[in-house]
Amino acid sequence: MGDIADFLVGITDSVQTGGEIVGNFIESQLPGANYSFDEFKSGKDFSIDGDIINSYPWTPTPKTVQGKIGIPYISMDEYELQGSYFLQSIKYWLSQIANTESEDPYYGLYHGKSTGTTFRFPYYSSYHHIINNHWTTTTGLGGFINTFLQDPTVAAIGGLFVPQLGIEVPQAYQNADKAAYNFSFFLFNTFEVQDSEQQIKIDNNRKLIDRLIFATLQDKRTSITTYPPCIYTVSIPGIRYSPAAVINNLQVENVGHIGKDQKGMITPDAWKITISIQELITESRIIFDAASKSYGGDPKIRAIVDTPSDIVYDEVVDAVDFINETITEA
Repeated sequence: MGDIADFLVGITDSVQTGGEIVGNFIESQLPGANYSFDEFKSGKDFSIDGDIINSYPWTPTPKTVQGKIGIPYISMDEYELQGSYFLQSIKYWLSQIANTESEDPYYGLYHGKSTGTTFRFPYYSSYHHIINNHWTTTTGLGGFINTFLQDPTVAAIGGLFVPQLGIEVPQAYQNADKAAYNFSFFLFNTFEVQDSEQQIKIDNNRKLIDRLIFATLQDKRTSITTYPPCIYTVSIPGIRYSPAAVINNLQVENVGHIGKDQKGMITPDAWKITISIQELITESRIIFDAASKSYGGDPKIRAIVDTPSDIVYDEVVDAVDFINETITEA
């Protein structure tokens, strides 16, 4: 027994020492991870006008005509996730327990800091809805009977009298696919020869593309921390509302003649941007109902809570201290 006891003590000491090393290393890395979206290390200015419909050359149609016919659009409020998935999960369940009478079952599922950007893209996609529900065969008495009837011996005997043995059993709802859809638009770089702001418009187009790419990339901030791409709430008036979604595919294509602009940078006649959206929450009746209220009003479904980064940072530091104290006392 003495050998076993010594062995267990040795394992405990190793876990404690290893835990302290990991905890201290994580804590030493945290200050490098505590900065916001607009404090990108390169110092590059990523503030952007997200109103593509009114601020960018996405169509040759004059703006006066656009205003008369109305432009269908998709609106995307952008956030950068704050804190670990573990902390987000704990905070979500605590908030749900504390607010049992809440009309929003998704509130606080994600904690993010707003980047201050809301994109409004022209939306001419044919997508409206695709609902794929999944049902599965239940177990229980019916399943047991079917298993018995499908036994090779039983089936062989039964086959002497009937074509096939088996009974119907209830199907149980399992889940539905999370919605995914895409849309495309152009950014034109060809203007009238006398347009003195031609280069400015091209620069603005390029800045928008850079900004979209930046938001869709992962962020490697320290040797052990990787932050995910941005997350969004999405609203397509009259079609759907998503309280949490991501850009899971971004394509930028050169269209037409490819030359150089006045700054010597490779520039096509136009860029075609295709954005694919993947929703993170399965659409439910309450979310579908919110879609009709997301235009000109509050949808009242808030899966992403705007949380300042310093608050999440303090919570992470406290969690690391708690882990270290727990391991030390073990």
